[in-house]
Amino acid sequence: GGVAEVPERAARGVGELMLIEIERLYDDGFPREACYLPAANNLAVRKKEIQDELVAVVGRLQGQLRESFRRLAEAAFEGIAVTYEGTVIDANPQLARMLGYEIGELLGKEARQLVAPESRTQVAERMHAGSEGPYEHLALAKDGRIFPVEVRARMLPSAGRNVRISAIRDVTNQKRAQEELARSRALLDT
Repeated sequence: GGVAEVPERAARGVGELMLIEIERLYDDGFPREACYLPAANNLAVRKKEIQDELVAVVGRLQGQLRESFRRLAEAAFEGIAVTYEGTVIDANPQLARMLGYEIGELLGKEARQLVAPESRTQVAERMHAGSEGPYEHLALAKDGRIFPVEVRARMLPSAGRNVRISAIRDVTNQKRAQEELARSRALLDT
């Protein structure tokens, strides 16, 4: 047999799609094929609905990622700073505690203000070069205290822009232990 008829009717629960049944007449008289095709006048409406749905899904995923990042950053032992063009846009409690600030005080602060003056050129060069390897510099706490830190940083895309995520570790105790060990060795050598 051939195609007997091609009726069009709306299918429930399929949004703006129309059910097109292509009935082929066979001995038993049942249709063998059916497909869903967009109704021509509803394509623009459906495209907008799909775009809106995708924007909503992406927004939910970004929110979930932010929350996951927040939990991870709060669980970290190091201080973590997220900067955009040299300005702190996020930080974890460990960094705030290490530098003597509240998190809210860090947000919007230029990262260079958290670096001791004698280390600012070195840090600026590392940032400009996009250095990801560990390096040490002197940090500047809110109370003016200067102390050594080890930093590892990486540029990452976030919300359509590149941000720098830095893990910062206070190495004061490590430096003291190294100095004490060097003094002890010097005494033994004399």
